[in-house]
Amino acid sequence: MMRATLVSSAVSDSTLLHEDYETRLNDTVSEGLSTPTTAAMNFTVVEFYILSTFPSSTALPKTPTFELAYLIRIITLSTILALSVPLNFIVLWTVWRQRRRKSRVNLLVLHLTVADLLITFVNISTDVIWFCTVAWLAGNTMCKLIMFTQTFAMYASSFVLIVISIDRYAAIVHPLSVREADRRCKIMLRVAWTSAAVCSIPQLVVHELMSPDFNPTFYQCVDYGFKTKYFKLWWMYHIFVTLIMYVVPLATIFACYSAIVCKICRRTKARSTINWTSTAKTFPAIILKC
Repeated sequence: MMRATLVSSAVSDSTLLHEDYETRLNDTVSEGLSTPTTAAMNFTVVEFYILSTFPSSTALPKTPTFELAYLIRIITLSTILALSVPLNFIVLWTVWRQRRRKSRVNLLVLHLTVADLLITFVNISTDVIWFCTVAWLAGNTMCKLIMFTQTFAMYASSFVLIVISIDRYAAIVHPLSVREADRRCKIMLRVAWTSAAVCSIPQLVVHELMSPDFNPTFYQCVDYGFKTKYFKLWWMYHIFVTLIMYVVPLATIFACYSAIVCKICRRTKARSTINWTSTAKTFPAIILKC
């Protein structure tokens, strides 16, 4: 999801001078165009990205090709894929065999396993194929749909973890009847999956198929076009994704399990105090009997 475009490696190991890019960059700076949005009037998206990322580079960009770094990523992701599929299916089969128990924990594990399998088959598989082909070959429609699905899977996994944490917190710190707890759990799961879909909708707008001027036939699924047109909005969206996908789930999980630990510690301390008091009261009687 939202991985950096492979075009960023297009400036490596080249000795040919690219005077046209540098001349237009100087003209742009001299005109006072200091933001990517205004600079886009003189530069294409990919050209501006290359020059702004590597301002000292005067080398002519070249089309990325398959290299050792891609091979390492393919091997790593393929190993994760080979381990994730059978292990998640084992969990799925175990939960399915115990479906008659109608356990709330089994329901939560089932949803988390489905989200993990979605990440495995969509996120990891498409990334492996992308690294193999280097260029994006699936077209603009699939670019938007796959980026939407990848983001949806990531959100779903994070939100289900939040639901699990809240459910455990409520069950231990604020216990309810089983019927009320089951109803609450199902509502939270519906909200989690719906929220994941809603939060992923911007991917249909942000990502698009683009190619650099130096190779119009080399396409990538990137978000630099949106970044160039709406720079502030692009940064706000990335901050939103970071907060909702990582910071909020981590903070929620930490808060819930911290509260659980505190509750357990208080109960243990209270029981220890009660046991010591009971022992102190019965000790004289025991001595008299002896």
